[in-house]
Amino acid sequence: MFYEEFGVALGREARSTIRRADTLITKLDQRFDLVVGNPPYGRIGSRLTPAALMAAGRANNGGHTNFYSLFLMRALDWVKPGGGLVFILPTSFVAGPYFSGLRQEILDRADVVRIDLHEQRENLFVGAVQDVCMLTLRRHSKAVGRAHHAYDIGIVDAFGGHKSIGFAETPTNGEPWMLPVATNRHIIIPTRLAQRASRYFTLTDYGYRIRVGKVVPTRERESLRTTPTKGTLPLLWASAVRPDGTFSATGGGRSKNPLWFLPPVKDVPFATKGPSVLVQRTSNRDQNRRLNAAPVCPKFLKVHRQHGFVAENHVIILEALDDPRVSPASLAQILNSPAANQRFSAVSGSFSVSAKILGRLALPDPDLLPLETDKKFTAKIEACFEAIDGVLVPLPNAHSAQHAVEKTCNLRSRVALDDDTRLKARRFA
Repeated sequence: MFYEEFGVALGREARSTIRRADTLITKLDQRFDLVVGNPPYGRIGSRLTPAALMAAGRANNGGHTNFYSLFLMRALDWVKPGGGLVFILPTSFVAGPYFSGLRQEILDRADVVRIDLHEQRENLFVGAVQDVCMLTLRRHSKAVGRAHHAYDIGIVDAFGGHKSIGFAETPTNGEPWMLPVATNRHIIIPTRLAQRASRYFTLTDYGYRIRVGKVVPTRERESLRTTPTKGTLPLLWASAVRPDGTFSATGGGRSKNPLWFLPPVKDVPFATKGPSVLVQRTSNRDQNRRLNAAPVCPKFLKVHRQHGFVAENHVIILEALDDPRVSPASLAQILNSPAANQRFSAVSGSFSVSAKILGRLALPDPDLLPLETDKKFTAKIEACFEAIDGVLVPLPNAHSAQHAVEKTCNLRSRVALDDDTRLKARRFA
Protein backbone atom coordinates (compact mmCIF):
# COMPACT_ATOMS: atom_id res chain seq x y z
CA MET A 1 0.00 0.00 0.00
CA PHE A 2 2.82 2.42 0.87
CA TYR A 3 4.50 1.70 -2.45
CA GLU A 4 1.37 1.92 -4.58
CA GLU A 5 -0.06 5.00 -2.89
CA PHE A 6 3.08 6.99 -2.07
CA GLY A 7 5.92 5.39 -4.05
CA VAL A 8 7.69 4.45 -0.82
CA ALA A 9 9.29 1.03 -0.59
CA LEU A 10 9.51 -0.15 3.01
CA GLY A 11 12.65 -1.98 4.03
CA ARG A 12 12.64 -5.15 6.05
CA GLU A 13 13.39 -3.24 9.25
CA ALA A 14 10.30 -1.05 8.75
CA ARG A 15 7.98 -3.97 8.12
CA SER A 16 8.57 -5.30 11.60
CA THR A 17 6.80 -2.25 13.03
CA ILE A 18 3.56 -3.16 11.29
CA ARG A 19 1.36 -5.50 13.29
CA ARG A 20 -1.93 -7.14 12.43
CA ALA A 21 -3.71 -7.80 15.69
CA ASP A 22 -6.95 -7.48 17.66
CA THR A 23 -6.72 -3.97 19.05
CA LEU A 24 -9.19 -4.59 21.84
CA ILE A 25 -7.12 -7.35 23.49
CA THR A 26 -3.56 -6.58 22.33
CA LYS A 27 -1.14 -5.44 25.05
CA LEU A 28 1.55 -2.89 24.19
CA ASP A 29 4.62 -2.27 26.33
CA GLN A 30 4.92 1.40 25.45
CA ARG A 31 2.94 4.62 25.10
CA PHE A 32 2.96 7.04 22.20
CA ASP A 33 3.09 10.78 21.57
CA LEU A 34 0.32 10.51 18.99
CA VAL A 35 -2.32 7.92 18.11
CA VAL A 36 -4.28 8.26 14.85
CA GLY A 37 -7.19 5.99 14.03
CA ASN A 38 -10.20 5.27 11.88
CA PRO A 39 -11.88 2.56 13.99
CA PRO A 40 -14.70 0.27 12.84
CA TYR A 41 -18.24 1.54 13.33
CA GLY A 42 -21.12 -0.67 14.37
CA ARG A 43 -23.22 -1.58 17.38
CA ILE A 44 -21.79 -4.56 19.21
CA GLY A 45 -24.72 -5.40 21.47
CA SER A 46 -23.18 -7.81 23.99
CA ARG A 47 -20.85 -9.75 21.70
CA LEU A 48 -17.57 -9.05 23.52
CA THR A 49 -16.10 -10.38 26.75
CA PRO A 50 -17.25 -8.75 29.98
CA ALA A 51 -13.65 -7.63 30.59
CA ALA A 52 -13.52 -5.76 27.27
CA LEU A 53 -16.82 -4.06 27.98
CA MET A 54 -15.94 -3.17 31.57
CA ALA A 55 -12.74 -1.50 30.37
CA ALA A 56 -14.88 1.02 28.50
CA GLY A 57 -16.50 2.27 31.73
CA ARG A 58 -19.42 4.59 31.03
CA ALA A 59 -18.69 4.35 27.29
CA ASN A 60 -20.29 0.91 27.43
CA ASN A 61 -23.98 1.66 27.05
CA GLY A 62 -25.39 -1.84 27.02
CA GLY A 63 -27.07 -2.69 23.73
CA HIS A 64 -26.11 0.68 22.23
CA THR A 65 -22.35 0.36 22.69
CA ASN A 66 -20.48 1.02 19.44
CA PHE A 67 -17.17 -0.54 18.44
CA TYR A 68 -15.55 2.85 17.93
CA SER A 69 -16.21 3.69 21.60
CA LEU A 70 -14.13 0.71 22.70
CA PHE A 71 -11.34 1.49 20.23
CA LEU A 72 -11.25 5.10 21.42
CA MET A 73 -10.97 4.14 25.09
CA ARG A 74 -8.28 1.58 24.25
CA ALA A 75 -6.28 4.07 22.19
CA LEU A 76 -6.39 6.69 24.94
CA ASP A 77 -4.66 4.18 27.22
CA TRP A 78 -1.76 4.14 24.74
CA VAL A 79 -1.28 7.93 24.67
CA LYS A 80 1.44 9.49 26.81
CA PRO A 81 0.42 12.21 29.29
CA GLY A 82 0.26 15.40 27.24
CA GLY A 83 0.15 13.40 24.01
CA GLY A 84 -2.48 13.61 21.29
CA LEU A 85 -5.13 11.46 19.68
CA VAL A 86 -6.92 12.05 16.37
CA PHE A 87 -9.80 9.74 15.43
CA ILE A 88 -12.26 9.72 12.53
CA LEU A 89 -15.65 9.12 14.16
CA PRO A 90 -19.36 9.31 13.31
CA THR A 91 -20.80 12.63 14.40
CA SER A 92 -23.55 10.94 16.44
CA PHE A 93 -21.36 10.66 19.57
CA VAL A 94 -21.03 14.44 19.95
CA ALA A 95 -24.59 15.05 21.12
CA GLY A 96 -26.51 11.76 21.03
CA PRO A 97 -28.22 10.88 24.34
CA TYR A 98 -26.88 7.30 24.18
CA PHE A 99 -23.29 8.57 24.12
CA SER A 100 -23.45 10.58 27.33
CA GLY A 101 -21.22 8.03 29.09
CA LEU A 102 -18.66 8.09 26.28
CA ARG A 103 -18.37 11.87 26.50
CA GLN A 104 -17.77 11.63 30.25
CA GLU A 105 -15.14 8.92 29.83
CA ILE A 106 -13.31 11.04 27.26
CA LEU A 107 -13.20 14.04 29.59
CA ASP A 108 -11.98 11.83 32.44
CA ARG A 109 -8.92 11.02 30.34
CA ALA A 110 -8.35 13.95 28.00
CA ASP A 111 -9.25 17.47 26.92
CA VAL A 112 -11.08 18.02 23.64
CA VAL A 113 -8.78 20.16 21.48
CA ARG A 114 -10.98 20.45 18.41
CA ILE A 115 -13.79 18.83 16.43
CA ASP A 116 -13.76 19.21 12.64
CA LEU A 117 -16.83 18.21 10.66
CA HIS A 118 -16.18 16.65 7.25
CA GLU A 119 -18.49 18.14 4.61
CA GLN A 120 -18.33 15.04 2.44
CA ARG A 121 -20.79 12.22 3.23
CA GLU A 122 -20.37 10.07 0.13
CA ASN A 123 -17.27 8.45 -1.38
CA LEU A 124 -15.48 8.49 1.96
CA PHE A 125 -16.09 4.82 2.71
CA VAL A 126 -16.80 2.07 0.21
CA GLY A 127 -20.50 1.27 0.09
CA ALA A 128 -21.48 3.59 2.95
CA VAL A 129 -22.83 7.10 3.45
CA GLN A 130 -21.75 8.48 6.81
CA ASP A 131 -21.49 11.84 8.57
CA VAL A 132 -18.04 11.92 10.17
CA CYS A 133 -15.82 14.31 12.07
CA MET A 134 -12.21 14.44 13.24
CA LEU A 135 -11.90 14.38 17.01
CA THR A 136 -8.62 15.73 18.40
CA LEU A 137 -7.82 15.06 22.06
CA ARG A 138 -4.92 15.84 24.41
CA ARG A 139 -4.27 13.29 27.15
CA HIS A 140 -4.31 14.69 30.68
CA SER A 141 -0.80 15.06 32.04
CA LYS A 142 -2.10 13.89 35.41
CA ALA A 143 -5.31 12.67 36.99
CA VAL A 144 -7.25 15.95 36.97
CA GLY A 145 -10.73 14.53 36.45
CA ARG A 146 -13.38 16.01 34.20
CA ALA A 147 -13.00 19.71 33.52
CA HIS A 148 -15.23 22.16 31.67
CA HIS A 149 -13.23 23.73 28.86
CA ALA A 150 -13.48 25.24 25.37
CA TYR A 151 -12.46 23.53 22.14
CA ASP A 152 -12.09 24.70 18.54
CA ILE A 153 -14.61 23.74 15.87
CA GLY A 154 -14.10 23.72 12.12
CA ILE A 155 -15.10 22.21 8.80
CA VAL A 156 -13.01 20.13 6.38
CA ASP A 157 -14.04 20.14 2.71
CA ALA A 158 -13.75 17.32 0.18
CA PHE A 159 -10.30 18.52 -0.89
CA GLY A 160 -8.88 18.60 2.63
CA GLY A 161 -9.20 22.36 3.06
CA HIS A 162 -9.92 23.49 6.61
CA LYS A 163 -12.09 26.35 7.81
CA SER A 164 -12.25 27.37 11.46
CA ILE A 165 -15.73 28.24 12.72
CA GLY A 166 -15.02 29.28 16.31
CA PHE A 167 -15.18 27.40 19.58
CA ALA A 168 -17.60 25.46 21.75
CA GLU A 169 -17.67 24.19 25.34
CA THR A 170 -17.67 20.74 26.95
CA PRO A 171 -20.15 20.23 29.80
CA THR A 172 -18.76 17.73 32.30
CA ASN A 173 -21.97 15.84 33.14
CA GLY A 174 -22.45 14.04 29.82
CA GLU A 175 -24.55 16.78 28.29
CA PRO A 176 -24.24 17.29 24.50
CA TRP A 177 -21.21 18.93 22.96
CA MET A 178 -21.58 21.18 19.92
CA LEU A 179 -20.81 20.42 16.28
CA PRO A 180 -19.54 23.07 13.87
CA VAL A 181 -22.29 24.43 11.64
CA ALA A 182 -21.71 26.33 8.42
CA THR A 183 -23.93 29.41 8.66
CA ASN A 184 -24.46 32.61 6.77
CA ARG A 185 -23.15 35.77 8.36
CA HIS A 186 -26.57 36.73 9.73
CA ILE A 187 -27.01 33.71 11.99
CA ILE A 188 -25.00 33.25 15.17
CA ILE A 189 -25.06 29.80 16.75
CA PRO A 190 -24.51 29.73 20.53
CA THR A 191 -21.80 27.27 21.52
CA ARG A 192 -23.20 26.12 24.84
CA LEU A 193 -26.32 25.01 26.64
CA ALA A 194 -28.83 27.66 27.60
CA GLN A 195 -28.05 29.23 30.97
CA ARG A 196 -30.52 28.88 33.82
CA ALA A 197 -30.59 32.63 34.25
CA SER A 198 -31.86 33.21 30.71
CA ARG A 199 -35.50 33.04 29.71
CA TYR A 200 -36.09 30.09 27.43
CA PHE A 201 -39.04 27.99 26.34
CA THR A 202 -39.54 24.49 24.98
CA LEU A 203 -42.26 22.66 23.06
CA THR A 204 -43.87 21.85 26.40
CA ASP A 205 -44.12 25.57 27.19
CA TYR A 206 -45.68 26.09 23.78
CA GLY A 207 -48.43 23.61 24.75
CA TYR A 208 -47.31 20.47 22.90
CA ARG A 209 -46.33 16.93 23.78
CA ILE A 210 -43.94 14.86 21.68
CA ARG A 211 -44.91 11.43 20.40
CA VAL A 212 -43.04 9.14 18.03
CA GLY A 213 -45.12 7.26 15.45
CA LYS A 214 -45.99 3.82 16.83
CA VAL A 215 -46.60 1.92 13.60
CA VAL A 216 -43.57 -0.08 12.41
CA PRO A 217 -44.56 -1.32 8.93
CA THR A 218 -42.08 -4.21 8.83
CA ARG A 219 -43.59 -5.67 12.00
CA GLU A 220 -47.24 -4.91 11.33
CA ARG A 221 -47.73 -5.80 7.67
CA GLU A 222 -50.93 -7.67 8.43
CA SER A 223 -52.51 -4.49 9.82
CA LEU A 224 -51.70 -2.31 6.79
CA ARG A 225 -54.39 -1.60 4.20
CA THR A 226 -54.30 0.09 0.80
CA THR A 227 -58.00 1.00 0.98
CA PRO A 228 -60.15 2.02 3.96
CA THR A 229 -62.35 -0.59 5.60
CA LYS A 230 -64.38 -0.68 8.79
CA GLY A 231 -62.20 0.24 11.77
CA THR A 232 -59.17 1.45 9.81
CA LEU A 233 -57.35 4.68 10.69
CA PRO A 234 -55.42 6.95 8.32
CA LEU A 235 -51.71 6.14 8.40
CA LEU A 236 -49.36 9.07 7.87
CA TRP A 237 -45.83 8.57 6.57
CA ALA A 238 -42.84 10.90 6.68
CA SER A 239 -43.63 11.93 3.11
CA ALA A 240 -46.81 13.57 4.43
CA VAL A 241 -44.44 16.44 5.25
CA ARG A 242 -43.76 18.06 1.90
CA PRO A 243 -40.45 19.86 1.15
CA ASP A 244 -42.22 23.24 1.19
CA GLY A 245 -43.53 22.65 4.72
CA THR A 246 -47.08 21.77 3.72
CA PHE A 247 -49.10 18.69 4.66
CA SER A 248 -50.24 15.95 2.29
CA ALA A 249 -52.07 12.96 3.76
CA THR A 250 -51.40 10.94 0.61
CA GLY A 251 -47.71 11.79 0.52
CA GLY A 252 -46.83 8.19 1.29
CA GLY A 253 -49.03 7.05 -1.58
CA ARG A 254 -46.49 8.30 -4.09
CA SER A 255 -44.29 5.41 -2.96
CA LYS A 256 -47.27 3.06 -3.03
CA ASN A 257 -47.20 2.82 0.74
CA PRO A 258 -50.45 1.65 2.39
CA LEU A 259 -52.32 4.63 3.78
CA TRP A 260 -54.59 2.82 6.25
CA PHE A 261 -53.99 0.93 9.47
CA LEU A 262 -56.31 -1.58 11.14
CA PRO A 263 -55.58 -1.45 14.89
CA PRO A 264 -55.97 -4.56 17.06
CA VAL A 265 -58.34 -2.71 19.41
CA LYS A 266 -61.20 -0.30 18.84
CA ASP A 267 -59.90 2.57 20.99
CA VAL A 268 -56.28 3.23 20.00
CA PRO A 269 -54.37 5.02 22.80
CA PHE A 270 -51.70 6.32 20.41
CA ALA A 271 -54.11 7.82 17.87
CA THR A 272 -53.97 11.61 17.47
CA LYS A 273 -57.24 13.50 17.15
CA GLY A 274 -56.41 17.16 17.73
CA PRO A 275 -54.27 19.93 16.21
CA SER A 276 -50.73 18.76 15.66
CA VAL A 277 -47.49 19.18 13.73
CA LEU A 278 -45.61 16.39 11.96
CA VAL A 279 -41.82 16.29 11.90
CA GLN A 280 -39.79 13.90 9.77
CA ARG A 281 -37.76 11.69 12.08
CA THR A 282 -34.86 11.17 9.67
CA SER A 283 -32.87 13.78 7.80
CA ASN A 284 -29.34 14.42 6.60
CA ARG A 285 -27.02 17.25 5.62
CA ASP A 286 -27.89 16.79 1.92
CA GLN A 287 -31.38 18.14 2.57
CA ASN A 288 -32.17 21.83 2.73
CA ARG A 289 -33.20 21.44 6.39
CA ARG A 290 -32.46 19.05 9.23
CA LEU A 291 -35.92 19.78 10.69
CA ASN A 292 -38.80 19.27 8.29
CA ALA A 293 -42.21 20.05 9.76
CA ALA A 294 -45.78 20.55 8.58
CA PRO A 295 -49.04 21.34 10.41
CA VAL A 296 -51.73 18.69 9.98
CA CYS A 297 -54.46 20.14 7.80
CA PRO A 298 -57.56 21.21 9.83
CA LYS A 299 -59.81 19.75 7.11
CA PHE A 300 -58.10 16.36 7.50
CA LEU A 301 -58.53 16.54 11.28
CA LYS A 302 -62.22 17.39 10.94
CA VAL A 303 -62.86 14.35 8.75
CA HIS A 304 -61.08 12.02 11.21
CA ARG A 305 -61.83 13.78 14.49
CA GLN A 306 -63.79 10.82 15.94
CA HIS A 307 -61.07 8.15 15.82
CA GLY A 308 -58.00 10.16 14.84
CA PHE A 309 -54.96 9.12 12.82
CA VAL A 310 -51.74 7.17 13.42
CA ALA A 311 -48.22 7.66 12.11
CA GLU A 312 -45.44 5.30 11.14
CA ASN A 313 -42.19 5.16 13.06
CA HIS A 314 -40.31 7.73 10.94
CA VAL A 315 -42.66 10.51 12.06
CA ILE A 316 -42.58 12.64 15.21
CA ILE A 317 -45.97 14.03 16.21
CA LEU A 318 -46.15 17.28 18.16
CA GLU A 319 -49.64 17.10 19.61
CA ALA A 320 -51.31 20.23 20.97
CA LEU A 321 -52.68 19.97 24.50
CA ASP A 322 -55.81 21.97 25.29
CA ASP A 323 -55.23 25.54 24.10
CA PRO A 324 -51.60 25.83 22.85
CA ARG A 325 -49.83 29.18 23.13
CA VAL A 326 -48.50 28.77 19.57
CA SER A 327 -50.61 27.58 16.64
CA PRO A 328 -49.54 24.48 14.68
CA ALA A 329 -48.96 26.63 11.57
CA SER A 330 -46.64 28.99 13.48
CA LEU A 331 -44.82 26.13 15.18
CA ALA A 332 -44.11 24.43 11.85
CA GLN A 333 -42.75 27.71 10.47
CA ILE A 334 -40.51 28.12 13.51
CA LEU A 335 -39.09 24.60 13.20
CA ASN A 336 -38.55 25.04 9.45
CA SER A 337 -36.78 28.37 9.91
CA PRO A 338 -33.03 28.65 9.21
CA ALA A 339 -32.40 29.81 12.78
CA ALA A 340 -34.01 26.72 14.35
CA ASN A 341 -32.34 24.38 11.87
CA GLN A 342 -28.88 25.82 12.40
CA ARG A 343 -29.22 25.43 16.16
CA PHE A 344 -30.59 21.90 15.94
CA SER A 345 -27.78 20.91 13.55
CA ALA A 346 -25.24 21.96 16.17
CA VAL A 347 -26.51 19.25 18.53
CA SER A 348 -27.65 16.64 15.99
CA GLY A 349 -24.84 14.55 14.57
CA SER A 350 -27.13 11.69 13.58
CA PHE A 351 -29.42 11.36 10.57
CA SER A 352 -32.17 10.55 13.06
CA VAL A 353 -34.01 13.48 14.62
CA SER A 354 -33.93 12.76 18.35
CA ALA A 355 -37.28 13.43 20.00
CA LYS A 356 -35.42 14.02 23.29
CA ILE A 357 -33.11 16.62 21.76
CA LEU A 358 -36.01 18.27 19.94
CA GLY A 359 -37.90 18.49 23.23
CA ARG A 360 -34.97 20.37 24.78
CA LEU A 361 -34.44 22.84 21.93
CA ALA A 362 -34.53 26.36 23.38
CA LEU A 363 -37.31 28.29 21.64
CA PRO A 364 -38.30 31.98 21.61
CA ASP A 365 -40.79 33.56 23.98
CA PRO A 366 -44.25 32.75 22.54
CA ASP A 367 -45.47 36.23 23.46
CA LEU A 368 -42.85 37.79 21.15
CA LEU A 369 -43.48 35.64 18.07
CA PRO A 370 -44.61 37.28 14.82
CA LEU A 371 -47.90 36.36 13.17
CA GLU A 372 -47.71 33.34 10.91
CA THR A 373 -48.96 35.50 8.03
CA ASP A 374 -46.20 38.08 8.53
CA LYS A 375 -44.17 38.42 5.31
CA LYS A 376 -41.05 38.99 7.43
CA PHE A 377 -41.71 35.95 9.62
CA THR A 378 -38.29 34.31 9.00
CA ALA A 379 -36.32 37.48 9.75
CA LYS A 380 -38.32 38.20 12.90
CA ILE A 381 -37.96 34.61 14.11
CA GLU A 382 -34.21 34.89 13.65
CA ALA A 383 -34.21 37.99 15.84
CA CYS A 384 -36.22 36.11 18.48
CA PHE A 385 -33.70 33.26 18.52
CA GLU A 386 -30.81 35.68 18.91
CA ALA A 387 -32.14 36.57 22.36
CA ILE A 388 -31.52 32.98 23.53
CA ASP A 389 -27.99 32.40 24.82
CA GLY A 390 -27.87 28.63 24.28
CA VAL A 391 -29.10 25.81 22.09
CA LEU A 392 -30.60 23.33 24.57
CA VAL A 393 -32.27 23.87 27.91
CA PRO A 394 -30.42 22.07 30.75
CA LEU A 395 -31.91 18.94 32.25
CA PRO A 396 -33.52 19.58 35.65
CA ASN A 397 -31.79 16.62 37.27
CA ALA A 398 -29.04 15.50 34.90
CA HIS A 399 -26.88 13.92 37.62
CA SER A 400 -29.58 11.53 38.84
CA ALA A 401 -30.55 10.55 35.31
CA GLN A 402 -26.95 9.81 34.37
CA HIS A 403 -26.45 7.75 37.54
CA ALA A 404 -29.36 5.54 36.50
CA VAL A 405 -27.85 5.07 33.03
CA GLU A 406 -24.45 4.15 34.50
CA LYS A 407 -26.02 1.60 36.85
CA THR A 408 -27.91 -0.04 33.99
CA CYS A 409 -24.82 -0.15 31.76
CA ASN A 410 -22.66 -1.72 34.47
CA LEU A 411 -25.24 -4.46 35.03
CA ARG A 412 -25.46 -5.21 31.32
CA SER A 413 -21.69 -5.34 30.93
CA ARG A 414 -21.45 -8.26 33.36
CA VAL A 415 -23.36 -10.63 31.07
CA ALA A 416 -21.30 -13.77 30.48
CA LEU A 417 -20.62 -14.71 26.86
CA ASP A 418 -19.84 -18.12 25.38
CA ASP A 419 -16.58 -18.83 23.56
CA ASP A 420 -18.24 -19.04 20.14
CA THR A 421 -19.72 -15.54 20.52
CA ARG A 422 -16.36 -14.17 21.62
CA LEU A 423 -14.67 -15.67 18.58
CA LYS A 424 -17.18 -14.18 16.17
CA ALA A 425 -16.78 -10.76 17.78
CA ARG A 426 -13.04 -10.40 17.14
CA ARG A 427 -12.08 -7.28 15.22
CA PHE A 428 -8.68 -6.71 13.61
CA ALA A 429 -6.84 -3.44 13.01
